[in-house]
Amino acid sequence: MYSDYDHPSEDVFKKISALAQTEQIGHPIDPQEVIINDVDIQGGSAIGENFTSVLKRFTIHSTVKDANQAYVHKVVGKFLPLNASTTKWWKSMRVFDREALMYNQILINYENESKTSFAPRLYHSSDSCILLEDLSSSGYVLNDARKGLNLPQMQAILLKLGSFHAYGHHLIQSMGFERFHSKFGVISDVAHHGPALTKDPKVTLEFRAIFKGMVKLSLKLLESEYDAQVYQDLCEIMAKVEEDYGAVRKPLDHHFQVIGHGDLWNNNVLFQTDQTDPLVIADVKFIDFQNSMRTRPTMDLVHLFYQSTTPDLRKDHLNALLKLYHSELLLNLEMRGISPRVYPEEQFHQDFKNCFIHGLYMGFVNIQAIFNAEEVINKVVLEKENDPIGPSLTLKAKEVMLQRLTGLVKEAQEFEVIRFK
Repeated sequence: MYSDYDHPSEDVFKKISALAQTEQIGHPIDPQEVIINDVDIQGGSAIGENFTSVLKRFTIHSTVKDANQAYVHKVVGKFLPLNASTTKWWKSMRVFDREALMYNQILINYENESKTSFAPRLYHSSDSCILLEDLSSSGYVLNDARKGLNLPQMQAILLKLGSFHAYGHHLIQSMGFERFHSKFGVISDVAHHGPALTKDPKVTLEFRAIFKGMVKLSLKLLESEYDAQVYQDLCEIMAKVEEDYGAVRKPLDHHFQVIGHGDLWNNNVLFQTDQTDPLVIADVKFIDFQNSMRTRPTMDLVHLFYQSTTPDLRKDHLNALLKLYHSELLLNLEMRGISPRVYPEEQFHQDFKNCFIHGLYMGFVNIQAIFNAEEVINKVVLEKENDPIGPSLTLKAKEVMLQRLTGLVKEAQEFEVIRFK
């Protein structure tokens, strides 16, 4: 009925339907008693799927043998990218193994302990796909990455992130490093595998070439904003940042460590608004845990701030938002019997400054994915070198990109990462 690679098997859909029906009616349903009547499929053709996962929505229509009740269940499927090189990179990273481990063993324990739902439910995983609860059915939506996250959205994210990081730190400490590493090695040591999170040197080179290409597009856009010498300095500095940005993810011995999300930015956060006031964030859930790793908490913060917020928001609210996160982290640590002195504010701010180069580099990378995905796929991933730079960008998009990129450069100067000659 379905091919194993493109779509899950009918047995998988039976299992999902049985689990969902069990939750609805309160007593167990045997998957073999489920009859799959139809599966509607949507998605799987968005720009960018050469580089990122292929997303599909499945609406499962089913019944149970000897019962008249019909059931409809919706799930989201994540599949390997369409591009062969990117798929090889994903497999070498063990992205679905890591994500399934997060859902099945770490997130579920976090949610059972805190009585708070942190992420969608995982229904099925294999080496080529993951099937998750479709949160859109409950009113969860993505923010438009081109607009950037606003203040209430950031506040909601940071409160939940502080709680999650506290749990991750407690888990590492309570298990001890050796036991944690033995059980969760795919999370524990991945930050040591370089920027591509893999030990395969060929895949690492291919990965870095893609990111370099995206940074090159951002630098090209900035060429007219600076005089020739400053622009040359900027290109040289970004080349140096490219060599160093991955290293700051490594957890330091005897340093405060957490389980980080690893790819926390606008498109991996879902928001549910209050039914009576759409400006109020009722809940936040995180998705896409394939890059989760043992690291310092400020890695998630710089990844989030410098890819998903505007320079104006950071100028007005960065310090207050960092204070909100740090306070929530310490509060949740205390709830688990851990002294807040384990991560003093001075060390936290120093970590944020030390991790800034990761946010800077990823900001230059991901702005192309946000505003210029078609060109990234054609020119960088598919290597159509003769395509002209920027033909698909509108004047408004270029203006917004320039504002964000020049804002990043200015903040890099304030952090003394960039010093022009």
